[in-house]
Amino acid sequence: ESLTALDLIDIIEAYQTRLDPKGKFYLFLDEIQVVKDWEKFVRTIYDQQKQVKIFVSGSSSSIFDSKLSSLLSGRIVNLQVFPLNFVEFLQFKHQDKKNKSLKDDLFEESLTEYLTYGGFPRVVLEQNKIAKRQILVSYYESILEQDVILKNNIKQATVLKQLAKYVLSNVGKQLSSYSLQKTLNISSQNIIRYLDYLEDAYLIFRIPKFSYSVKKQIYNPDKVFCVDSGLVNTAGFSFSKNKGHLLENLVYLKLKQQNKDLYYWKNGTEIDFLIRKGTQVERLVNVTTTVDDDQVWEKEIKSLAIAQKEYPQAEMQLISLYNQSKRQSDCLTSLKEFLFEKFNS
Repeated sequence: ESLTALDLIDIIEAYQTRLDPKGKFYLFLDEIQVVKDWEKFVRTIYDQQKQVKIFVSGSSSSIFDSKLSSLLSGRIVNLQVFPLNFVEFLQFKHQDKKNKSLKDDLFEESLTEYLTYGGFPRVVLEQNKIAKRQILVSYYESILEQDVILKNNIKQATVLKQLAKYVLSNVGKQLSSYSLQKTLNISSQNIIRYLDYLEDAYLIFRIPKFSYSVKKQIYNPDKVFCVDSGLVNTAGFSFSKNKGHLLENLVYLKLKQQNKDLYYWKNGTEIDFLIRKGTQVERLVNVTTTVDDDQVWEKEIKSLAIAQKEYPQAEMQLISLYNQSKRQSDCLTSLKEFLFEKFNS
């Protein structure tokens, strides 16, 4: 039987009766989403206990959509915590963290490790590669079992796991419920429901195709990304064959943490990320492993130019991992530069 708000109140009263604390005390509530009516408990404690500071955390986005914001309007601060970004990863590894002076060979070595094992602090600090993978497997299984299957009372657990594995094996790609239905033989209705659960558990994120028509956004497939590249590889992703999509996932995560309004764009050609600010399209972004190949360079630049004709005010940006030929263009940014850019709004 799950905990309720009344159970938490009993615990607090027992704590105060037995220990009789003096002055301010700190209340930490982890995985709070499993407690029924937890918002009422927090509001009650906040109103009754003037000397209390409350920290609420959970592995579900539903806590941000809860009734707490309206109950404590103006007295609450929401914060989404992600795995370590690349610069934080370097800090944990005691490598250059202040600027872009990290040598290219060390940068590439560090980037490969980051893309392979991701940014969970415990994984980053673990030296043994086998142990790293074991930790990631336990994280992945825990997210599916506890935060998705158990939380949502899913009866077809095997089907859900098949869907999660397929989705994480196709990070950075467009996935429609119709195509997933044909591929996995799962009903479209269940696919939509399961994808919502995976997103609620912060395992995946989805961005829609950009259109000023909401109807067109709804009826076009979303692109899917993952919260951590280590989890992507754990789910069966082929690193060597799909490095480009892992790079795109890396760029997505930084843009998301900058609170950018993100979409993709497709109209004869495709733009990896379209960034909107208010009603205006602010930036068009493509991600590639290299611009040294003439065909790749021409394709990427042409795609950006086509999209800019639709949105003349938008800035173009091509982010590339490799540029041995040292091509020059106002829109070209190295991945190294992009990752070391300070976060801005």
